[in-house]
Amino acid sequence: MITKVIKINPSEITKKDIEILEEVGKSIREGEVVAFPTETVYGLGANACDDKAVRKIFELKGRPSDNPLIVHLSSKSDIEKFAIVSNDIEKLIISNLMPGPITIILKKKPIISNITTANLDTVGIRIPYNPIAQKLIELAKVPVCAPSANISGKPSATDPTTVIEEFSGKIPFIIDGGRTHIGIESTVVMVKEYPSKFSILILRPGFITKEDIEDLLSSTKIQKEVEVIYAEEYSTINPLSPGQKYKHYSPKSHVVIVKNLKNIEKADIVRTFINDKIGILGRPNFIKEVKNILNYIGAKYTVELEWCNYDLIECARNLFFAYRMFDKENVGIILVENLEETGIGYAIMNRVKKSSTYTI
Repeated sequence: MITKVIKINPSEITKKDIEILEEVGKSIREGEVVAFPTETVYGLGANACDDKAVRKIFELKGRPSDNPLIVHLSSKSDIEKFAIVSNDIEKLIISNLMPGPITIILKKKPIISNITTANLDTVGIRIPYNPIAQKLIELAKVPVCAPSANISGKPSATDPTTVIEEFSGKIPFIIDGGRTHIGIESTVVMVKEYPSKFSILILRPGFITKEDIEDLLSSTKIQKEVEVIYAEEYSTINPLSPGQKYKHYSPKSHVVIVKNLKNIEKADIVRTFINDKIGILGRPNFIKEVKNILNYIGAKYTVELEWCNYDLIECARNLFFAYRMFDKENVGIILVENLEETGIGYAIMNRVKKSSTYTI
């Protein structure tokens, strides 16, 4: 198969771009799989109502069939065509946080393929704010299920080069919209209603944080108590959300979370790779201190990538991109700074932990 790579500037979608997106949308309607950018990561998209098309996504990624896909729509007005909004908290989240990097788990309608939802009676619904994604989904005229555009288990794709490397020759279209803005996948939430309260379960943390949701609730009059809780492990036998059950986001090398710098010198995993390339991922002070320790114990080669300069939003954007860069450098291990698990730091460390082999 010949893959067309189409470059589109998300800040300036031209009439010609729209004509191209109409062609790509038509291919989705006809059962093809295409790659496109969102604000979070690149997606591998197909018609969420077409069993055969959805199966292609699972085959291309090597994705386990019990890992459900998120359905992307172009407008809030489309949600109730494909899912059931059951309560005021779900309405509040949809009204205030969409479009954006958030997915909400709702009761599905029969039109959505059971393969998309891994035979669950629920479906994850998301409306991206990336202009290319929005226009493509609108022109496809079908709901688009789209996991991240990478082989399952590897770091999510946040740049077009990665998508081209993994899927060129396997799909008809890859839309190049440049590096993604956020760099980690959407927050996934599910609302549970009880007689005396609502619980908002965060099944996968992301750019929209627990604190963001609590701020929204605090500014809204609600009849019942509402709690917001992290619940990534909720229903791990039958995951309701991507990112719950399987090891994810992993580069080729061992990811080692460094909680205590003093442990580096005596850690067996570091000693094992002392004569190989050792990657360092963190903020400037962390990189400096780790490099000094590695030099002291005789490490021969280090590859340092500055995660961010203290801005955690930039850390999120750079995480998977950095993992891919370390793979290209063929490092044996990556020593990763342990961030404080508040706000977006919680989401970043969720991805690091899912990809890690050791903590020292």
